[in-house]
Amino acid sequence: MNRNHCKVALLLTLIIALISPAYAKGKKIEYIPLGPTGILGTFEKKQVLVDGTEPGSPADGKLKKGDVISGMGADFVQAILAAEASDGKLTLQLKDGKKVTLQLKALGGFSPTAPYNCPKTNKLITLAADGLAKEFSGKGDKNKGLGSSATNAGLLGLMATGEQKYTDVAFAMIKNFESIGYNGKSLQTRKLEQTKETGKYAGRVGSWSAAYDTILLAEYFYLTKDSALLPTLKTYTLSLVEGQDAAGLYGHKMADPATNRAPGYGQMNNVSLACLMGMQLSKKCGVDVPGLDEAIGRTVAYVEYHIGRGGFAYGFHGPRNFYFNNNGTSGLASICMTLAGNKEGAKFFSAMSATSGNKLGTGHASSLFSTYWTPAGANVAGPKVTQKLYPEVQEYLTLRRRWDGSHLQGYNEGRIGGVALLAYCLPRKALLITGRDADETLWLNDKEADAAFNMRNLTTGKNPEELMSFFGHENPVVRHNAVEAIAVMVGMDAKSLQMASKGKKDSKKAQARASQKKAWEKLVATLFPKLQQMISSGTPHEKASALQCYLFVCPEGDLQKRLQTIGTILRNTKEADTVRVEAATALASHPESIQPYFDDILKFLLEERPSDRFAEVDAQIAAKALNPISKSVEWNPYKAGLVKDKDLFYRSANRLMEHKRQSTRGTGVRMVANVPFEALPVVIDDLDHILKDDDKTYHTYHNARHAKEPAAGIYVKHNILEGVDYIVDTILGGEGKTSFKLRVLIKTLPGYGIHAQRVVPKVKENMWVKMAINPEGKNRFYAPLMEMFKTIENATTGPKLIPVEEIKKMKAKK
Repeated sequence: MNRNHCKVALLLTLIIALISPAYAKGKKIEYIPLGPTGILGTFEKKQVLVDGTEPGSPADGKLKKGDVISGMGADFVQAILAAEASDGKLTLQLKDGKKVTLQLKALGGFSPTAPYNCPKTNKLITLAADGLAKEFSGKGDKNKGLGSSATNAGLLGLMATGEQKYTDVAFAMIKNFESIGYNGKSLQTRKLEQTKETGKYAGRVGSWSAAYDTILLAEYFYLTKDSALLPTLKTYTLSLVEGQDAAGLYGHKMADPATNRAPGYGQMNNVSLACLMGMQLSKKCGVDVPGLDEAIGRTVAYVEYHIGRGGFAYGFHGPRNFYFNNNGTSGLASICMTLAGNKEGAKFFSAMSATSGNKLGTGHASSLFSTYWTPAGANVAGPKVTQKLYPEVQEYLTLRRRWDGSHLQGYNEGRIGGVALLAYCLPRKALLITGRDADETLWLNDKEADAAFNMRNLTTGKNPEELMSFFGHENPVVRHNAVEAIAVMVGMDAKSLQMASKGKKDSKKAQARASQKKAWEKLVATLFPKLQQMISSGTPHEKASALQCYLFVCPEGDLQKRLQTIGTILRNTKEADTVRVEAATALASHPESIQPYFDDILKFLLEERPSDRFAEVDAQIAAKALNPISKSVEWNPYKAGLVKDKDLFYRSANRLMEHKRQSTRGTGVRMVANVPFEALPVVIDDLDHILKDDDKTYHTYHNARHAKEPAAGIYVKHNILEGVDYIVDTILGGEGKTSFKLRVLIKTLPGYGIHAQRVVPKVKENMWVKMAINPEGKNRFYAPLMEMFKTIENATTGPKLIPVEEIKKMKAKK
């Protein structure tokens, strides 16, 4: 393991996690405690800037505001750990030449098998658990900023210790949990009934709290078999079952029963995986509510689609081959796959977690979830993996550990002390999420654990031939990293060559350029034959990876010949879909030469793939081939001569417009953005369906700019009557991010001229518009909205509008 590399990476993530929320917004940096030293400060390069000290801490009276500790850098955490391993004395060198010695607690060093058989880890468990127990017992300092218990990390952490003095505290808290009887109605149904009965909005059920409350109650019941809260567990489980959207996913709140969609800006993978885990744990406890198996099956199918393909994005965007682990989602997925009995998935995601210990301090909105689930997810692969990961876990948690044994909170989502306990207590296997019923057939030996842990470094510092050896690697992120490294090599050489050509034309410059060109040509000459061979006879993974490099390593003058080679691959129905997608992508990178292959891309799109449950291949063809074509040239396929087979073209556009994913629907709409009026009947059904936006089977739906904006543009262009109300009702009045909806409104509604005047009063009554046009609010949409109203209200003419039904009748006549 390259420990120095890890130190630098970890320090960077720690700095981001500790100071970036304030710093990024231009606010004054908030100085916070730096580990058990009690120093209030922050990092700047290889220095620590001191802003003060915590009263009673080792630094109290030894350091003062304005002191600068020099020469620490990435060694700060290691210096703390070294001091704790000896006599506890930590000597710091100040910038003014003075030395200061802090007396930390002498806790000993970590054992080689830590966290297994490790006295220091057991001491850390006691310190963290004592702090949480005091807090929950009401005996601690309630002003220490421990935050909320939204994810129940503190209670789960105490339960993970397996020590009665701590579990008793957790159990007492859980027994005080509001008991909710089971009557066959979910929490969201009860809230709807309450709203109806009282006339006062009762709010919506939060997915985060419902997920983690279910996990907590299930773990509690599995340990105690206390049936008192079993009705509450059943009600929460039913709420998760009924809270799914059509894809089996969740947003911040449960799906709206009227639309079957997650509210706000849609689904998030992190909470969706937590909801799945809650349902799975409940089932393991014997809970049975209507629809439970089907609900678990829907989300499990979604998770399984990522196996071998990549990690999880923030939302429903398909597998990401550049994420080992995004905000702990691979850790969550590995546990969920274990509970589902999917060994392949458990192995895949646990390995993805094992190699991502350098990302514990990162994550959208909060890095808590990375620390929460990454160690637990890696632990699915057994003790050897946990031991490999543990030093990085400690390097991260040390700065979160305070001098009195408690942990710096820093999050609203949950107690970091509880998260730390979950990591420290993995060897105790007290909970299901920490390995209580571990499947030991998933455990890796030393060699396998090394391979999993080191995946992130496989491509570092390798030459082109070594990088190409990873093109067939079983892990998609390793393959991606290898391709990217070659792209950087070739790209940087090409860029330096280009820069050199701009220099003064003296002999030295000319010699340098000649030398650079020779080196670049040698690199290309070395790579290209190997890529050709791999494309011809490699595995599907190797072929797909090689195609990603093929054209930018292509020798000058051979482009058309190489495009023909790629076109042959695209047309070959015996090739794997992954290979053909990359062939289409490569062809699309040269839109000026796309004409001979455009119909082949559309024919590939229209092939039936019954096993592709989420139509991911269609989405990839749209995103990686058709979108680049549209962005690289003026996207008017009619003028570009691409609409040679009209039936093929319109069937392809309609197929994309019927996709469950909004970005893919948008690609289909943009294909027909310049559709002539006489061809409108062929696409009007799908356009109207998109603008009505009442489809309960959609998988993504929250961004009005993807599909609804270009569809509204077509309605405006062809003066279609219903467009006025669609823009106001289903776009402005629909779900999604407010700024997106306002942009669409401003861009499209004025196109109706005088016909838009009747809806202006309704628009002005919209809550978000009212907020934006408040002159005192200084809203960025104030000026464009006011200009829009002025344009519409001053309009004296407008085009003759045509109802949708008339256009549909044109189709019937044909």
